[in-house]
Amino acid sequence: MALRMHRFLTALCLVLLAAAGVIPVRAQDAGHLVRVRLFDADRVDRVTLRAVDGTLRLTTGTDANTLARLDAGENATLGTRSGEVYMRLGQGGLYAKSLHVRPTTRGARWSIAPQDGGPRTYTGTLAIHADTAQPDGLQLVNAVPLEDYVASVVASEYTLDDTEGMKAMAVVARTYALRASAAASGAYDHVDHVGSQVYRGTAPITADARAAAEAT
Repeated sequence: MALRMHRFLTALCLVLLAAAGVIPVRAQDAGHLVRVRLFDADRVDRVTLRAVDGTLRLTTGTDANTLARLDAGENATLGTRSGEVYMRLGQGGLYAKSLHVRPTTRGARWSIAPQDGGPRTYTGTLAIHADTAQPDGLQLVNAVPLEDYVASVVASEYTLDDTEGMKAMAVVARTYALRASAAASGAYDHVDHVGSQVYRGTAPITADARAAAEAT
């Protein structure tokens, strides 16, 4: 609770500074992608990837060559072995240093279900690496469009039925996301819990939370 309050107050100060013109918040940042490590608080050894709608391309690194495709409703199992990521799809499979999941259509959703939990649904892309800090663990990083991220954070962290409060929270969430991303280095900008902001993908997003993100 103390960590969340500290982060909230810090972000609120940034918003006030931005309003005063000290920190510019640019309209073009709406196209920004936020890199969020998923299931950061959990040890994840194996996950089930599912194409919820649309088609997913699986590639390695920045390589544009498609290794496999998942059509809507299809699943693949992902895990690690000997420092590499593996994917099992039907009767086949492959190994690579890393795998990247790329929807073929904008806004297409996919879900990830860890071995000991239920699925969460996301937009954007997914980078999958072996977690060097945990033997046989996975590092899952979602590069999510900024406005999808903001709407999810608002829905997850602001529980009052208050339109103006939701709008204020959207400004806080967006400003924190952009400012912290600018200072980040490495494979991701944020984690998906109170160490950054609570982000649970598309499932929590309400019409009011989406409207608050769009209005601000």
